[in-house]
Amino acid sequence: MTTVASTANETSAWKLRLRGAQSKAKAKVQESQGSINITAYLANPESFGVDHQSLHSAEDGVEKLKQYAGKLKERLALLRANPTSDDKFEPITRALIEDHQNLSDDLKAVTDKLQDDKVDKRTAMETMREARQRAKKQSINSIDRSYDDAVEITDHQPEDQQETVADVWVLIYDQFLRFTDKIFNLFLDMHNAISQWLEDVWEKVKEVWNTMKGVFVEIWQWFNNLSG
Repeated sequence: MTTVASTANETSAWKLRLRGAQSKAKAKVQESQGSINITAYLANPESFGVDHQSLHSAEDGVEKLKQYAGKLKERLALLRANPTSDDKFEPITRALIEDHQNLSDDLKAVTDKLQDDKVDKRTAMETMREARQRAKKQSINSIDRSYDDAVEITDHQPEDQQETVADVWVLIYDQFLRFTDKIFNLFLDMHNAISQWLEDVWEKVKEVWNTMKGVFVEIWQWFNNLSG
């Protein structure tokens, strides 16, 4: 019979891993002057045998991604084998996606208004800078909420399931942060288009927003595959 974890004076390894990932992700967001590249500062990938630099190399990137997907599939299978743990992280992951979709919608409202108001370049750039800073703060708040929820849920799992639950969450969060990297790079693309202030500036911004739609389609497909 499994026992639910009791309160201990020493912080467990899984909790340190989750908290470490949270702190590193937030630190990277704070340091970011352009896009929010949270992925590079995620939890130590060595604990899962994943090398993020290799993931982006042309030589062995595909093979590393296959290994990564295999590890996530393995952890999910273990998690779903225990009815007390199954689907515990679905609402957290959904909220994380919705938070970032909302901050994206907020920034789109900003660019739409800039175009409608026919502002000058300086006003547009300053407004975009402020909007991107707000988006960074919203992203940090979302990270805080998701990690706090993940720690609380994991803490109430049976002791023999806690490491598996934590492993699944870090792997899922790692993949999601790859999407947030795309989102904030697109925000930066919009800022750069405005800074160039060419005649077709708003057409270029529109093209970026069309790309953003595709990113969120990809995110929701990924989420549905995880929860399906």
